[in-house]
Amino acid sequence: MPAQERRVRSLQIAFHNARGLRNSRNELEIFADDHELDVLLVSETNLNAGIADPKIRGYELYRSDRPHGPGGGTAIYVRRTLPHYQIALPVLQNLEATAVRIETVNGPLTIISCYHPPQILLQENDITEILDTGASVIAAGDFNCKHQVWGSRRANRNGRILLELADNTDMIIEAPPEPTREANRLGNEVKYALIDHRNDQWERKLESLTPEDNSIWRMAKALRSNKKPLFSNEEKAEAFADSLELQCRPNIEDADVDHIERIEHQIEDILSRQIETSTTPTSPAEVRKIIGSLKGSVLSPTLYAIFTADIPKPDQTKIALYADDTAILTRSWSPVKITERLQRAVVSLETWFRLWRIDVNPDKSSAILFTRRRFHRPVGEIEMFEQLIPWKNEVRYLGISFDNHLRFNNQVEYAKTRGQMVRGQLNSLVNRRTKMSIKNKITIYRTMIRPSMMYGSAIWGTVSHTQLQKLQIVQNKFLRAAFNAPWFVRNTQLHRDANLPTIKEFLLDDARKFYAKAAVHPNPLVRESVNYDENAPMRHKRPKCLLLRQD
Repeated sequence: MPAQERRVRSLQIAFHNARGLRNSRNELEIFADDHELDVLLVSETNLNAGIADPKIRGYELYRSDRPHGPGGGTAIYVRRTLPHYQIALPVLQNLEATAVRIETVNGPLTIISCYHPPQILLQENDITEILDTGASVIAAGDFNCKHQVWGSRRANRNGRILLELADNTDMIIEAPPEPTREANRLGNEVKYALIDHRNDQWERKLESLTPEDNSIWRMAKALRSNKKPLFSNEEKAEAFADSLELQCRPNIEDADVDHIERIEHQIEDILSRQIETSTTPTSPAEVRKIIGSLKGSVLSPTLYAIFTADIPKPDQTKIALYADDTAILTRSWSPVKITERLQRAVVSLETWFRLWRIDVNPDKSSAILFTRRRFHRPVGEIEMFEQLIPWKNEVRYLGISFDNHLRFNNQVEYAKTRGQMVRGQLNSLVNRRTKMSIKNKITIYRTMIRPSMMYGSAIWGTVSHTQLQKLQIVQNKFLRAAFNAPWFVRNTQLHRDANLPTIKEFLLDDARKFYAKAAVHPNPLVRESVNYDENAPMRHKRPKCLLLRQD
């Protein structure tokens, strides 16, 4: 298309003082579409070099960010179909500006978006510099120049400077018919009224929450849950099929073919036997009923326990199983013997894994030596399926961090962070300003925040008082927020009013219950792990020594 034919005959131009372009981008996009704008000038974009362009569909964005300090900035949106280009402006003292030039049938038109900070003196040179960029110039923006001539309630210094400059030149000033500050004030009043209404609705909702009808738990769950992406039924089915294919694929690497054939023969023999009593085939309806009754049952763990019941138990070692998490334990004064015993146990397990075609990932395995000595690892390496198992100073097993000296300092840090995270997720329920009753706030802490923080405390509760104080501070802060207590109220008084034990008191009570149950547990490994006298003299503290802790 020839350049003459692409020149613009008319333009729809609008100006907006954004006070933050990222927050108002969606509104601007709707406004531009509704009014079929060709050019949209924006001031106070509050953007910087690290922020991506807040683009609007169908428009090119040109922006000039304030190089130093917050706030300020200008931008121009131009419809892509218009023949235009950005132009460079001369160096300005106090004025921030962005300029583009559009080819029109009457010649080039320069359009400039401007912003002048309110507390800085307006320089006449800045105005004349931008007006001299072309024969036809439109400069729109927030100049912060007030004068009664263009509708302001009062005049300020910059307004008088701009009026005097306009009288001495051929510049024409156009201003809104009403003061913009008044419109902003009314808009803020509406916004604050909506906020107050929303807060009132939220407070009434919180006051209605009670543990009796489980409404408090539903609300807490909704606040803690993360929004997950939506998938179609077809996508869910494909993901489920891929997962099954990955988890249930046959493990044929290094398989014992003779063992497989022997097992298949035994199954065929059992199925071929004649049964004296006739059995009616199960109908599909009965199958669905059986499957439905198994939901949430312990059948799967039971079947897994049966399948792994004959796992090898090498001499001088113990095998601890929890679902598919396996730990091999041994103890000795000699680090060399520890390595030898663990390697023998791994070799026997490798044979059993191959026999029953169980796939093990050595990359997720690690070894650790618990000792009070200065060295951190024994002599020698442990190898599983031709891969070395690394010795580490800290491992995580069943949600607890074990360091090689069993000080559990990192576990306390994790517990503190976990408690703070859950407390933050439920902040809208338990903060100082919420209308929820103190009783319900304490209930949420007892049932959701403290359990997430004190998981496994019967194991790591022997940490120093300094470490426990970190968790006590989390509890103190919660109580002060729940009661909205001023600074002079003691933490001991808050604990009495809430009928809440301190962290040390909770640890001692929880440990008594835990070790009492462990002593009569049906699993002999569990009973054996607590079968010692915590009052007997010993070189190192063991977990039951927690029962001896005194406040």
